[in-house]
Amino acid sequence: MKDAGIIIVSPTGGFSFGDMANPLQLISIGTLLLIAVLHAYKVKGSILIGIVVATLVGIPFGITRVPGQLVTLPHFKEAIPLVFNFDFKSVLNVTMIPLIFIAFSTDFFASLAAFIGLGAKADMLDENGNMADIHKPFIVDSVGTVFGGFLGCTTITTFAESATGIEDGGRTGLTSIVTALCFILALFLAPLLLMIPSAATGPALIFVGFGLITQIKNLELDDFTESFPAIYYDSDYRIHCIFAYCNKCWSLNSCINEKLSQEKLVRFMLDYMDYQSS
Repeated sequence: MKDAGIIIVSPTGGFSFGDMANPLQLISIGTLLLIAVLHAYKVKGSILIGIVVATLVGIPFGITRVPGQLVTLPHFKEAIPLVFNFDFKSVLNVTMIPLIFIAFSTDFFASLAAFIGLGAKADMLDENGNMADIHKPFIVDSVGTVFGGFLGCTTITTFAESATGIEDGGRTGLTSIVTALCFILALFLAPLLLMIPSAATGPALIFVGFGLITQIKNLELDDFTESFPAIYYDSDYRIHCIFAYCNKCWSLNSCINEKLSQEKLVRFMLDYMDYQSS
């Protein structure tokens, strides 16, 4: 919403509604409504259509900047120095252990959240909300992370945006293969793809988030150990849900870390009290 101009974030962390006279915000809101209408009528590729329309509409408003060329060759020479460029001397140090743990927990919890959210979207969870053979996607995710590091890339991991493909019927590994081929093609179409403005991608991400937040209906509010970690209190003792906390801290990983810690602590205390009373 920030990139789409719908909200404005202050330096202190607060936010307010954006300027309705700003073309960026108008195009963003219009794109979001277009995606919603197309989705309501079950039009395949509704998000992709919305992105294309927003990109074209943004050209006369100066939101979309048309590049001089639409196709280019990848600059492999610039990436070669990053490939297999390891610094084991700096990594194999005691002072690096906290940083390694932070990197691990960030990737782990982000992947876990994506697996559960996408699994629920694809109806792959059992009655207890668990995914069968969840170790398999973790293996794939970890292999991608390791080989991404070999090639000097940022962490290759599972993203919640995959919900758009699931929404349109993607269920098998063939979907991932086609997506990978499209990414290879994108190497040569980088100028064309980079011209897509935030007024197009912002509404798409908002709609993806809306699709995932529908899983809140599965929250067992009658189970104290489930419902209590899903809320928090601010300084004015106002109740907020876990999604509001994510917006406050701007970190999904921090959100999951804190809520899992609360859940485990509550369960431990209850189990300990049951043990003492028995």
